[in-house]
Amino acid sequence: MVGADVPPIRLHVIKTLVQPRLVDSYKCLDEDCLRDNCPGNHVEVEGGNELGLGGQGVNLHIIHHKNDRRGHWGDPLSITLPEGLMRLLLVHIEEGREMFNNGDDESPQLFVTNVGNTFNDSTFVHYWSSLMRTASAFQIQRFPPSVGRTIFIEDYSSCQHPDKWEGAALIMGNTPNQWRASYMPSKKQRLVQAAVDNHAAYSANCGHAP
Repeated sequence: MVGADVPPIRLHVIKTLVQPRLVDSYKCLDEDCLRDNCPGNHVEVEGGNELGLGGQGVNLHIIHHKNDRRGHWGDPLSITLPEGLMRLLLVHIEEGREMFNNGDDESPQLFVTNVGNTFNDSTFVHYWSSLMRTASAFQIQRFPPSVGRTIFIEDYSSCQHPDKWEGAALIMGNTPNQWRASYMPSKKQRLVQAAVDNHAAYSANCGHAP
């Protein structure tokens, strides 16, 4: 969600991910889906059974994202999760998800609330508020989830060449132009600082204006 292991995934994608063993049993959970026999946003476990037991890899398949109807920008995305996040997700698939079943009506979503309900705008607000209260014990200041993107983009753009921005932007459902316009508040300050740093060279090479 905040870009620690992969670029921040949109909340809609996280909310609509189907459990691996139920992908073939449920229709796509995206209400605006126009595809025939669409598997929807889902995770695929490699090298394990339908419950993920013994799995050696996890792939995240994003069929529906912010740009899924915008030409080549809307092509499905597949992401192989890195080791740490992959192992954590396998534990959730194999053991954790079963703990959140809500009676006999098990929802197909991979991620649900603590009592097994599907996430919506209201339930996610309560979940995030609770998470932030827990995070305060680790001296993490409270912030809304949308700010997680800004935090990631500020850091990523400061150490990665712009040629590498497009892939990360696609995962987020954005473009590099949107990054520059909406998610880089320190851009202006960096430009100013660069001008100050380069001014000595300007003065030495060009002289002073009268």
